[in-house]
Amino acid sequence: MMHKQVASKSIARPFYTQQFKSSFFKGTFLKVSWATYDNLNPRKTMEDRVQTSSFKWWGIPCDLATLYDGHGGAWYVDRFRVAFSRAMETGLPQKMEKTTFKQMNSIGQHAAIIKFIQNLVLKVDASLKEEALRRKNTSGTTFLMAFWMEGIGLFIGNLGDSHAITLDDAQRLTQDHNVKSKEAVADLEKRGGVLKQIDGKGPFRTEGSLLLTAALGNFHINEGILLKTVPIKSYLPDSAFVTFFSSGKYPFIFSSDGILDVLSPTELGSLAVKAKTTSEFLELATKAALERGATDNFSMMAFYTEKSQKDLDTSRSMDTSEDEAYSALVRSDTKPLNQET
Repeated sequence: MMHKQVASKSIARPFYTQQFKSSFFKGTFLKVSWATYDNLNPRKTMEDRVQTSSFKWWGIPCDLATLYDGHGGAWYVDRFRVAFSRAMETGLPQKMEKTTFKQMNSIGQHAAIIKFIQNLVLKVDASLKEEALRRKNTSGTTFLMAFWMEGIGLFIGNLGDSHAITLDDAQRLTQDHNVKSKEAVADLEKRGGVLKQIDGKGPFRTEGSLLLTAALGNFHINEGILLKTVPIKSYLPDSAFVTFFSSGKYPFIFSSDGILDVLSPTELGSLAVKAKTTSEFLELATKAALERGATDNFSMMAFYTEKSQKDLDTSRSMDTSEDEAYSALVRSDTKPLNQET
C-alpha cells in the first residue's frame, strides 16, 4: 500500500550529525546522525525528541544520547529531557569521590553508574510532579538512553516501546513495556495495575489510560503503577566490544515505535545494506515506513564510528523544538555484564 502524504511538513528533515568527544575505544570516535518525520495527519502534535550532550566526570569524557517519544502533549517531555541532561552533566562526581570510583573493579563501577542513573531518572521525574498536577497536565514520555564513559563502558536503558536494535542479526536489545507484551502486563499486575477499556470500547489500556506499562510523567495514574525504574544493560570496552563494532555497517540503532510498528529489524537491516550513506539509510527507512502506512510520528538515530577527530571541536548538542522529532542510529555494544536490573 502506497502512503498518500498529506499535511506533513517533510518526508525527512535535513539530517543532523554530531561527533561526540569521548573516544569509544582505542582512538575511535562515535558519530551520530538523526532524522525525523512529522506525521501531522492524523497526528496533531509532534512529541518525539532527541537530546545529546558531552561532558566530563572527574575529567573523564562522557557522552549521552537520548530518544523520547512523548504522549499527551509536549509539556513533560520538553522539561524532562533538558533537566535530565543537565543533571547528568553535574551528577555523579558530586555523589562519589573519584578515588572511590577508581578503586572499584569494572563490575562495581558499572553497578554504581547504573544505580546513579536509575535514581536520577526518578529524581527528575519526581521534581516535575507538583507543577504537572497544578497544571492538571497528564502528558508523559518514553525513555531510551545510550551513555558511554571513556575507558569505562557503554550503558543502554529503556522505558516504553522505543527500541535499540541490532541490524546484523535483527535483535531487539531492549524490552517492550506495553500492553502487547505478556511479560509487561504480568509485571503491571504485580504492581497493582489493571487493564481497562475507555467507556468499554477500544483496546485495553493501563488504568484505562495508556497503551504503555512503563513511562515517565503521567502523574494522573496512581503512583507505583507505571514502571519508572529504568532497566539498564552495560557493556565493557574490551576486545568483544571492538569486534562487535567491526561486524557491520550499522550494528545498532535507536528507533521509536512509529518505525517499528510497520518495519521489522530484519527489514531495517536490509535497507542499511542497500544504503551507501547514513543519510540515505535514514531516508530509505522513512520512505519505507510511509509506504507501509505509518500513522505515527517517528524518529531514528544512527550511530557509526570514525578514527578521525575531524570536527570534534564543532560538535554540538541539539535541542529539538516542539515541531521537531529526531532519530539516530546508535553504534553500540556487545558483551553485557549481566547487569540488567
